[in-house]
Amino acid sequence: MNGNEFASLYYTDCTPGQGLRGGAGFQFQSVSEGVTHETMNLVQRTSLYEAPVPWMRERRPVNQYPPSLTHHYDGVYVTARGIYLGAEANGSREGNQFTHALATTSAEPYGLTRPAQLWAADWWSERPAATTRCDPVEGEPEPGPLGVDVLREWVLGRPDPEGWLLALVSALDRLDGPDRRRVVFVGEEPADILSWIAAGTLLLPQERALRVGFRVYATNPQYTAQDVLGVHPDWAGPIASPSRDSGAVVFNLRTGERSEVEPSDAAMWWVPRFLRDDPYDVMDAVELAHQVARGGRAEAADLLAAGAVLLDESVDATAAATLARWLGDRPQLSTEDTVDPLVRLVLRAPADVTTLRACDEALIEHPTSAVHDDLRVVLMRSEMDTALSSAGALPKPPPRPWAPPQERTATEAFEEVADRARPESFDKLLRLASAYGLRPRADRFRAGMHRFIQWWADHPGQSFDLDAWPCGPLALDLLRDELTRRMQSDETRENAEKAIQNRFWRLLRASSTDPTSPLDSVVTAAIVAAEPRSRRELTTSAVRAAKERFSQPQSSEMAWRALNLFTLPALEELHDFLRRFTGGTHGPLVREGVYRVCERALGRSDDLLDVLNLLAEFGDGGERPAQPRLATLHAHDMSLRAWLSDTGRLPDLDGLDTAVLVARVEGVVQKLLTGGNLRQAAAVVSSLYAPVPARMLDVLRRRWSSTAPGQHREEAVALSVIAMLSDCPDKITDQISQELVAWVRARSQSTVDEVTRLLSPAADGEDKATVMAAWGRIREAAKPKNRTKPAKKDKPEPQQRRRFGLPSWGRGEPKGD
Repeated sequence: MNGNEFASLYYTDCTPGQGLRGGAGFQFQSVSEGVTHETMNLVQRTSLYEAPVPWMRERRPVNQYPPSLTHHYDGVYVTARGIYLGAEANGSREGNQFTHALATTSAEPYGLTRPAQLWAADWWSERPAATTRCDPVEGEPEPGPLGVDVLREWVLGRPDPEGWLLALVSALDRLDGPDRRRVVFVGEEPADILSWIAAGTLLLPQERALRVGFRVYATNPQYTAQDVLGVHPDWAGPIASPSRDSGAVVFNLRTGERSEVEPSDAAMWWVPRFLRDDPYDVMDAVELAHQVARGGRAEAADLLAAGAVLLDESVDATAAATLARWLGDRPQLSTEDTVDPLVRLVLRAPADVTTLRACDEALIEHPTSAVHDDLRVVLMRSEMDTALSSAGALPKPPPRPWAPPQERTATEAFEEVADRARPESFDKLLRLASAYGLRPRADRFRAGMHRFIQWWADHPGQSFDLDAWPCGPLALDLLRDELTRRMQSDETRENAEKAIQNRFWRLLRASSTDPTSPLDSVVTAAIVAAEPRSRRELTTSAVRAAKERFSQPQSSEMAWRALNLFTLPALEELHDFLRRFTGGTHGPLVREGVYRVCERALGRSDDLLDVLNLLAEFGDGGERPAQPRLATLHAHDMSLRAWLSDTGRLPDLDGLDTAVLVARVEGVVQKLLTGGNLRQAAAVVSSLYAPVPARMLDVLRRRWSSTAPGQHREEAVALSVIAMLSDCPDKITDQISQELVAWVRARSQSTVDEVTRLLSPAADGEDKATVMAAWGRIREAAKPKNRTKPAKKDKPEPQQRRRFGLPSWGRGEPKGD
């Protein structure tokens, strides 16, 4: 019973030696090879012909007894046809019958035939076999007259065909569920009942249809194992009325009445199509819906998909969305038979971008799809429409090579849309083209690209990832051209430079290789302003490029613009810059920048020396700084530096700017100590005014406290004594006095005497007495003091020690407890 054939079993009243048991009586007369006792018991229990007892009592003619057809499943499929024979083989009693049963453990022998269609097939046996071994029945046997087309036409010929078939299929559809109800047909003609059963089971998948058990006729419905029963009106009794609550769904073919049944989803879907379309296509669709269903029962999406594939039904936008999601949930589907046909239907529908995206994702699992490229063309068009009309983000489709024709179509579609697109949407369009692996030709959407570049230059705050564009390098080149053009106009230059400083420098820095060009110089200046640590490196490259292309003063002007357009250098950075351009003059741009740096540093005395050095070294073409204070500082510094370098006479110190003296104090001290005329040096020191003496004292202290050779320590001490008597704060004077006392204390007498010798001629008149008195006080303070031994204090009494917080026991006294 496991092959593609049915086992055959004959059951009837046998004469002695005719049946399997050998004796007389009802028994299996003949079976095919391999039939087990379990199968015989199942057939005997569920599928034998049932003769109606009332008719036997009436001794009705045999030809009035209708044949029966039963079907049952309990691990084994059993379909059986029976006829009434009348008197028993061994006597005159009524009740003899002959049942021919088919049995199989597999659904395969049925093919696509429903068991009810086997009614009245001409291969059924109606008489015993010659021996107890009969032949099996080949699989997929010819059905009787109830073919598919015949059944559809027969149903259409009944009153309210769709309503009755809808109620029947709904009832059959629920037989394996929790709300199952038995189905009862009441009618005189078994062919009519079996036609309805056959038609109803055609709209169930074969697997479920084969498990719908039926018996036509059932003489004892309450004791019948099957769920679908055919009952003759003569013995139906109260069950024949649909209005009575018998717990069954009743179809009374005599009266035309039926029970009300809530339609199932599957019945509502398939019944109208069975009555309207090709019934064979509908049956195939039923099978497909069952195959793709999860959990064994088709859901609405399964029904939709199966109907769409096999009935070639058009779908609306809602159905298309359902199908797209359904495809994504079932990657195991056949690409050619199911997936591609459904995608084609979606493409013909008014599907939105979400639906098309879902289809595209579903086709990832189907690399052999013949429609994926067509889908991606439609999807890309829809994505472009979305990009042009909304601000939503675009998903990135999976990378996949195009077929050449579709790639050409998609590229041309993109170029057409991009040429007329709004600039605000251009980024999304370009990213979309890259995501789809397209390489559009920029000359095909030149107008759109031009509008976008102009808009981009006007909106530098927009941030784009050029690596995500198929034409990123070209777009960058066009942006450079646009910014360069704008910098050539007085009306647009300032805004263009601000745009580069605020945003574009990051984008342009990699392509900016010539810091002397109009655009690259602005980019370089923006980098210096944003990243101060890069100044030194960029100074080197900018100066080198400027010197290679231009001569002074144009070279320094070009380098200055490239470095300092947006921010001025610090003093040390300015010094480094000017040092790179020695031996020539500078133009007005550099001179004005230097003056601004110097003006900014005027209030910082610690930086002023650098400022003055810069001013002294700065080749200004004979011009003087426009700022009055800078001009004064410059002139005074030049005069003082001439004296310090032995090229000029001693300037009028009273007339020099204090800042110049403070800045040059190191040089002044060196000049005074090494000039060989301490008297003149003393006169200079005495003429100084705050804050010069204080600064000078600090320099002198470092000289006489140093151990290095050539410091002129004694001369430095002598000038320190004189400087202390100048306009110097008391706090500094006191501090220097203490340090000089320590210095004297640590030196030999001869060294101290040398200072005295130097001081004596250094001061004249009243100043001499003052100076020598001050030096005398320092020497006196440096002498050791006579110290007497302090008187021994009495040791405090214990009471006093306790009062002072000391222990109560003293030396030699016992400790307390």
